[in-house]
Amino acid sequence: MGAPALPPDTTGSTSTRHLAAADFTAQDQALSCDQIGEQRAGLHKGIDQANANIAGNRQNNQVAGYFGAVLFAPLLVATEGNYNDKDIIKAAYARLDTLNQLSVYKGCPG
Repeated sequence: MGAPALPPDTTGSTSTRHLAAADFTAQDQALSCDQIGEQRAGLHKGIDQANANIAGNRQNNQVAGYFGAVLFAPLLVATEGNYNDKDIIKAAYARLDTLNQLSVYKGCPG
């Protein structure tokens, strides 16, 4: 099983398909450049927080994994998988992709 197919290139200098209004929801189309920027900043902040949560749990997970493997197997259950944080990051990057394309489509600065 291979990787999923890449989406069409719509913003590159050699792209053959260009962005269109149909690529965005009506709600997204109504966003101003300032609103797009605000949403992107908020998403970056959320990603940073989720990454900090994951990094903070990494040390605890390593210690629990070591002692669980060496001394007591039930300690392995005590490790934190950060699944919610990982889901937040995944959703944020998907939304950022949309906002970045919308920014290009609308000709927003930066």
